[in-house]
Amino acid sequence: MSEQGILFFIAKEKGFQLRSPGIDQKMYEMFEEEF
Repeated sequence: MSEQGILFFIAKEKGFQLRSPGIDQKMYEMFEEEF
């Protein structure tokens, strides 16, 4: 699974909707905070 795929999976698990243009950066920051 790619890094983007992992972030997408986490977002899905948390119920986020991936529509924002800056979602990748936001998810990455969230990912860093969680782990």
